[in-house]
Amino acid sequence: MRYLIVLFFIFGFPIIGSKNALASSKLCNDETLSTKKLVNSVKQNVAIIQTSNGTGSGFVIGHNNNQTYIMTNKHVVDFDKKVYIIWPDGSRNQGAVVASPRNSNSWKSGNASDFVNDLALVRINGVKGNALPIKNKNEIIGENVIAIGNPSFYDFTVTRGIVSGIREQGKLIQTDAAINSGNSGGPLINSSGCVVGVISFITPDNVGLNFAVSSKRLLRFLNNSGYGYLQNNLNDNLIYEDNNFKDNKNYLKNEFATPNDYETDSRIQYVKTGTMDFCDNVDVNTLVNSYIANPNWYAFKAEDGEDYVNIEGQIYYFEELVDILLQYQIDVRNGVFEVYAFTIDNKPQTIEMIDSLIESMCEVVS
Repeated sequence: MRYLIVLFFIFGFPIIGSKNALASSKLCNDETLSTKKLVNSVKQNVAIIQTSNGTGSGFVIGHNNNQTYIMTNKHVVDFDKKVYIIWPDGSRNQGAVVASPRNSNSWKSGNASDFVNDLALVRINGVKGNALPIKNKNEIIGENVIAIGNPSFYDFTVTRGIVSGIREQGKLIQTDAAINSGNSGGPLINSSGCVVGVISFITPDNVGLNFAVSSKRLLRFLNNSGYGYLQNNLNDNLIYEDNNFKDNKNYLKNEFATPNDYETDSRIQYVKTGTMDFCDNVDVNTLVNSYIANPNWYAFKAEDGEDYVNIEGQIYYFEELVDILLQYQIDVRNGVFEVYAFTIDNKPQTIEMIDSLIESMCEVVS
């Protein structure tokens, strides 16, 4: 296994490891911008992410209801629920991590394929910066890009390079732009100002072999988390594949194949024996049995080719017994799973409701 360097900076030591207005104007319009003009348009929208373990980078992707949303890496926030955002003007905001792959810490293994889910979304109160538009298609190999971040506590550093390759079936962008510790979570931007990736990691023994989570993977993460609407109407040239999430709701995937045997299916057993970030000392099966009445498990493959596990049952909601369905999406190849959707009496719920459910389940067994 080739081990990779995570671009996070821990207290001075590299572990090497709306409404949707306020879009950055004249970006991502197929116009090639000079590096100076591009940097001047972007720099106020890239911030330092400070956590309990160190610092990384992040950038504004949207606004809604007088709140600002900032994209960064899962490995930057790790399992912190609260972080601090430090802006180029020196101002600070406390932020809450509102979306991340809940059971995904496999990036710690250093395997390249594990970083395709290395994303997290942070929300702060108030309006800061302008939203950077995300490209809805992978960049072309050979295209010019710039990497922007805050490496090693040096505020706002810009480096140039090209897209060197497209890896992991389009989920990762390879670039030779110089990347350093603390760049994690910063944007990789093409010459017209589109975000084409989220800077994630480098390989320690190969100069110029650096990687970012691709923009298409980023958009999928936002859609699956219920925040795809943040990029709506940022640019007339951007057409997103799925706007079902504009109301901040996840929608259930329907069965494509006949569900497998309920109790022996390996996907069900994988979820049952796994843990969630909120309470990683208790397996999911224990959580479900402690909180959901009459749980019924089944697994299936949907039309998109992804694997899902559904749990149907009842819970008390405002002192009434209601029917719920909790749906997990499983990445079999990378060995991770996350809550994909949640319904109460067949009504899709927001990502905040999903978080509230998981926290309530954890409180019962704590």
